[in-house]
Amino acid sequence: MDWLAEPCFQQKPPRTTGRERFGRQRAAEYWSQASRRGLSPNDIVATLTALTARSIEHAYRTFLPTFPDEVIVSGGGARNPTLMAMVTERLLPAQLTTSEEYGMAIEAREALAFAVLAYETWHKRPGNIPTATGASRAVASGRTPHAIGGLQEAKKTRCPDGQHHL
Repeated sequence: MDWLAEPCFQQKPPRTTGRERFGRQRAAEYWSQASRRGLSPNDIVATLTALTARSIEHAYRTFLPTFPDEVIVSGGGARNPTLMAMVTERLLPAQLTTSEEYGMAIEAREALAFAVLAYETWHKRPGNIPTATGASRAVASGRTPHAIGGLQEAKKTRCPDGQHHL
């Protein structure tokens, strides 16, 4: 039951994963494997929480060129005191803080990221960093009125509800 040996944990960044890999089906597989070994439901949850903390540590210690002095956490896991304690312990000597300590709500990570991407796109600047994303080049994302003939052209376009919203 060496879940950390799974290929996704060994893959060099950039990488991403989510419910498509760790959704209900995978959770049921983990639960079944742990139950067969005699773990109680509480022990299974604790084990999966520890796996999360250990996978974060593994990624930091394996793939970063230098270990950080500080790690800023946001997203739902930042509200899980057990997970935060485990990650804090595993990432020593780095200091663990949350984005709230810098004025950004823990839940605002994705909204802020999309706002930055929109701002960069509007200003016709790349919104990606190829070395971080694995893209072949830096590009501006999406389409704006610039790309379709300017704001006057956009004003002529009706939304699906038949209204002009600009």
